Amino acid sequence: MKVLIVFALALAYASGSALRSLDGPGGRITHGEDARTDQFPYQVGLSLKIGSSSAWCGGSLIGHEWVLTAAHCTDGVDSVEVYLGSTVRSSPKVKHHVTKNNIILHADWNTRTLRNDVSLIHIPHVNYSSAIHNVELPKHESHYTSYDVMASDKVQVGLTSFGSSAGCEKGYPAVFTRVTSYLDWIKEHTGI
Repeated sequence: MKVLIVFALALAYASGSALRSLDGPGGRITHGEDARTDQFPYQVGLSLKIGSSSAWCGGSLIGHEWVLTAAHCTDGVDSVEVYLGSTVRSSPKVKHHVTKNNIILHADWNTRTLRNDVSLIHIPHVNYSSAIHNVELPKHESHYTSYDVMASDKVQVGLTSFGSSAGCEKGYPAVFTRVTSYLDWIKEHTGI
């Protein structure tokens, strides 16, 4: 369960950073600790370019050429710098620049209601290593099973969608998009 919680918090922090300053309050997850080298090889940093502005979001590597992230992160961006294999933003093992043509937003993404807050980024092929590796997606049959079954398997069950700008430090919850609800959509676009 701890792996799931840490992964969810890491994604929450990375995705939520697009709405706050780049380093957030104190520059780290509330009551968190620095990740060990190669601890989360599926974590992806996304530097988003929108005109002359930029923002930061997180995602996860789900295949050699695919990153799964939230639609609120990629909606309207011109390009994305994709950082792989790093626990420090400034020193990724692999970095790719992709344009908006490589971003697939869910066709029913709704900015007003935040429904279908999911998107994919197609990147050049990356080889797996101890620093860069995909996260497993849940199985279709796990749609209604307990997340405690999946936690020990390092399965991605959610994507950060939204939460209070006051953040975790004040005890406000974060809201996640359920990955099992989008498995068919992911497979349709990626083959995964």
